[in-house]
Amino acid sequence: MKWNLFLSLAMLTVTLGAGCGESEEHDHDEHDEMSAEGEACTHAQDSPTTVVAGSGIAGLDADVSQSHTLYEVTLNETEAGSGDYSGYLSFEAPEHADYLIFTSTQAELSVLDSADVALETTVSGVDGCVELAQAHRVALDAERYVIEIGPVSTSTLSLIIESEAHDHDHD
Repeated sequence: MKWNLFLSLAMLTVTLGAGCGESEEHDHDEHDEMSAEGEACTHAQDSPTTVVAGSGIAGLDADVSQSHTLYEVTLNETEAGSGDYSGYLSFEAPEHADYLIFTSTQAELSVLDSADVALETTVSGVDGCVELAQAHRVALDAERYVIEIGPVSTSTLSLIIESEAHDHDHD
């Protein structure tokens, strides 16, 4: 009897321990009902992937298309000594959806389509997540876009992109 209790407790510990590992490896099935904001806040705890933003649209190779990923973006100073920073990132939307682009600081942000036309975005604050300051909502089709950030007064910021009601299929 005691052996069964011990074995049950051991299995429970292993099960709970697996669910409480680093948030990069967390089980997305546990929070299928989580909002995009909740999902982003969870991923804001992950180790970041670093990218250097492009200084222009031409030849852009700074890609932030990996879903459920915290990016630490290094921006470019707009003019030497100005203290203003900006940059360009490439993002491929995998499906038609509303996307939320979360940033760690308040920042001007535009999403440009293939004709370099800025799409309509709405900005809101992020409550209950100290790592994220803003959410920029934009409706996107399944294609490649350019995200223009800045000017901002900091040379780096964190960025996470989540689609609303996504299906949690991870690559």
